[in-house]
Amino acid sequence: MSFEFLIEMGWKSALVAGAALIAGLLLKSRSAQDKAAMLRLAVSLVLLLPLISLLGPALQLENPMAGEAAAAMPDLAMLAALDAAPGVQAAAEAPASAPSLLDRPGFLLGLIYLAGLATLVLRLAGGYMTLQRWTWAAQEVESPVWRKALESARIVAGDKRGTRLLLSESVPAPLSWGWSQPVILIDQETFDRPEDADAVLAHEMAHVVRADWVALMLSRLAVVFFWFNPLVWWLDREMIQQSEEAADAKAVADVEPAHYAQTLMSCIMHSRGGMVPANSIRPSRNGLSRRIYAVLDGRARAIRSGSGWTFAAMIGCIAFAAPLAALELTAPEPPAPPAAPEAPEASEPPENGGFYRLDGAAPAAPPAPPAPAADVHAKAARIHESARRVHQEAFMSAEEAHKLKMDLRIDMSELDAQLAGLEDQIRSATAIAIADAGNARVIAKQARADARREMGMSANEMEQAAADMEKGASDMMKEAARLKSHSYREKQIAKAAERGETVTHEDLLNAIPKMQNGSEGMRRGARSMREGAARMRQGG
Repeated sequence: MSFEFLIEMGWKSALVAGAALIAGLLLKSRSAQDKAAMLRLAVSLVLLLPLISLLGPALQLENPMAGEAAAAMPDLAMLAALDAAPGVQAAAEAPASAPSLLDRPGFLLGLIYLAGLATLVLRLAGGYMTLQRWTWAAQEVESPVWRKALESARIVAGDKRGTRLLLSESVPAPLSWGWSQPVILIDQETFDRPEDADAVLAHEMAHVVRADWVALMLSRLAVVFFWFNPLVWWLDREMIQQSEEAADAKAVADVEPAHYAQTLMSCIMHSRGGMVPANSIRPSRNGLSRRIYAVLDGRARAIRSGSGWTFAAMIGCIAFAAPLAALELTAPEPPAPPAAPEAPEASEPPENGGFYRLDGAAPAAPPAPPAPAADVHAKAARIHESARRVHQEAFMSAEEAHKLKMDLRIDMSELDAQLAGLEDQIRSATAIAIADAGNARVIAKQARADARREMGMSANEMEQAAADMEKGASDMMKEAARLKSHSYREKQIAKAAERGETVTHEDLLNAIPKMQNGSEGMRRGARSMREGAARMRQGG
């Protein structure tokens, strides 16, 4: 793989990823399922870029910059002719120094790319082995509550591959992975909360049915091959976020939203830290407030997927990426050299009885008859004058050649100085890169500080969400109190009759304890969220 090919794949992948992210912003009012599907398509197109460029038909486009660069190159024929000069021959005969690694910046950058590629491949393979090890060491869940919740989630989601539910002491939080034989792994803390079984398994089963783990692996492969492109990393993070929100929307269709939000908060608060495999989906604090808002907001869940705008955006991504992958920038063809004059054919006799010349020029005229002595002297004088002018022109030409030779020496000196400056710049860049590698720990500390700051911001959002839940609980209690009044129930029965519905006093009275229980559940959820916000501020 050449350095030029890496540069080509870099700007092409940046254009495809950037176009997909912009399309995702334009589809912000659509469902998370639509946006996740569009981002999955973009990841697939990024992975197909090298194959289309290498195996597909090329769409050639002239690059005028390449032609200007080629025109700026010195005339090789002139340089070859001047090589005969003594100074140039002496420079050519001097022993050349052995080329160093800094003399080949393309080779050096290629090594850096391969090093990053190998690092991410090892990270991805290590994550896969970690998931295998956790699965091998896990045990089948035998709890009747969890088994019943698993069967219910499989039936509702339409799972036909027999997803297994395992209990592991190593996983930090519930997660799912696998394709042909998917597995859901839960930790001990989650297992000890059987009241959350329906919500947890509905979310993880949504990941399984949507094949989110397969999409995650493709996205991580795109990051592996295009690790030098920050837009591909951004595309990977946004696709994971939209996949989580899509799974939330699918799970909330069968689980009460307030209870689901409380379960989500519990999984976040009780999740253990430590190493998380790069190829697993698990609850994360990143985007937590956005997910909770989407769960509690009924209008966000009411948006239907599969709209014409989403389909148009996906077709647009394909129509943009396919010709871009086949695009090949070429230099314009140089003008054809002038044709050399053709020598006359041998079968045609020369005019006036002349003779052919070896250089293909016009035939010489036949010798003139003898002339008088005066004419001979006059012709000799003219020949002498012509010889003198030829000698003078030859002297001037030699002087110009010497001047051109000196100018060439000056240009070569300037070129040597520029090359020396370029070597200094490469050395400086290498030193900076080494210094950046040495500062990795400082960067990691800063990242941890940023994470703590993000946790503080999430804690504020959690407290706001808790306040909203308490307000909803208070409104629900007030409605339950109003339903105890006979006249208020009569009004509600009349309104239902106007809508064509039949509601009795008994139905409304039976709804009072349910509303009171729901209000208490929301208050407990609000208290849990406030406690979680306090722990997040303390760094726990």
